[in-house]
Amino acid sequence: MAPNPQASARVAHLSPDAGVVDVWVDGTVVLQDVAFRQFSNYLAVPPGTHRIQVTPANQSNPVVIDETVS
Repeated sequence: MAPNPQASARVAHLSPDAGVVDVWVDGTVVLQDVAFRQFSNYLAVPPGTHRIQVTPANQSNPVVIDETVS
């Protein structure tokens, strides 16, 4: 049996005018309190389509980025 394939994703906060943010994948917070110039480690995600959202830290609104990516 072939192993389950995995994809990787990494987040970089590169907007100097934005405050600290949280990053959501498919409705679940995967990174919290990401500050300007901060880079995440690589995150394993299943291949396919995912909804990525970014909100101010510790808030669910407003959603400042809301994109579906493959």
